[in-house]
Amino acid sequence: METPINISQDKYSVISKAILKVLTPEPIKFGELVTRVKKEVGNFPGSIGWYTVGILRELEKERRVIRTKGNPVTYHKT
Repeated sequence: METPINISQDKYSVISKAILKVLTPEPIKFGELVTRVKKEVGNFPGSIGWYTVGILRELEKERRVIRTKGNPVTYHKT
C-alpha cells in the first residue's frame, strides 16, 4: 500500500495548475513534464520533480491525467 504524502495546499495548487496547463492530449515523458512545470512555476521552494510525482498520482486518481503503461511511461490530459 502506498504511504500518503502531505503537501501544503499552496504548493499543491501551484504544481497541479502548472501540470494541467503544460500537459496536452499528446503524451509526454516525465522528464519533459518536469521541465515544462519548472518553466511554468519559476522560483519554487522545493523539489519540483518530487511534488510533480505526488500530485500526478492524485490527478490520476481524479482522472484528470492519464499515465500510459509501457517504457517509457508518458502522461497526457484526459
